[in-house]
Amino acid sequence: FLLYAFLFFSGRLTEETTALDEIFSSGQPPDDNAKDTKKAQGIVYPYPAPDGATPIMKPAFGAHRLHADAVFALAEGHDLQTFIPFVESLKSTEFTGDLVLGISAMDQLKPGVEQYLKSHDDDGINVVAYTSTWICHDGQGKIVQGANSGIRPCKLVGMFADEKKGGVIKDPREARPVATARYDLYWCWSLNYSKHSWIMLIDSRDTYFQLHPFVTVQRESNPKRPDGLLYLFEENAEVSRIKDSSYNRRWLNGAYGKEKVKSFSNKAIICSGSTMG
Repeated sequence: FLLYAFLFFSGRLTEETTALDEIFSSGQPPDDNAKDTKKAQGIVYPYPAPDGATPIMKPAFGAHRLHADAVFALAEGHDLQTFIPFVESLKSTEFTGDLVLGISAMDQLKPGVEQYLKSHDDDGINVVAYTSTWICHDGQGKIVQGANSGIRPCKLVGMFADEKKGGVIKDPREARPVATARYDLYWCWSLNYSKHSWIMLIDSRDTYFQLHPFVTVQRESNPKRPDGLLYLFEENAEVSRIKDSSYNRRWLNGAYGKEKVKSFSNKAIICSGSTMG
């Protein structure tokens, strides 16, 4: 269910999505020790992965727990003062699931961040951190360092490899803002969880938790049920709609074109930074 949202927000919904049900048929992540695991489980990875591809992203530290609930967030470039209210407020709700974060390269982390994130092994919350390599460009197409808060167009390096031939498979798509491309990361991380785990995608810079994110959700009692629930969250339509927000409209225009966006410009804004299912 989450993958449909990932593909929607990334602006790529292709013919390969007809195989999406197979992705979740097992609820199991790929097994590094079995070459034929993906085929045996019936997993078919969506565009842009060609046949024979498998995700190769591994955590920089921490380990996923298959049946845990999880909160996903991209937090590259944050300093310690930004991490603390996000993590501590989540911990204060008695959340004991996985907190999966995309962070800066280990040698580029701000002072104290690595030590802080690794300090939660014994206090209930399980932190899993990934570092990603992005090739980013400025407005003139020049390669530059950093995603500029997710705005610069970038390509993700090292997400897929060829199972049989070895070697990293290049992403054939055009460079996209990291704020959009992050949903590829979320999809990849989600492969490490049961199909009945609850997962929240949330912005990390401006989020403060007041309640356990999954305390009121429905729990599936039928282990064979193939579908699920997906929650999207509207912003206050009385204050602002898509037509009133140049910021949100710019993202949609870039993904779908102005003419298509006009057809729903009077709708409420649905925040892509807050999704749960």
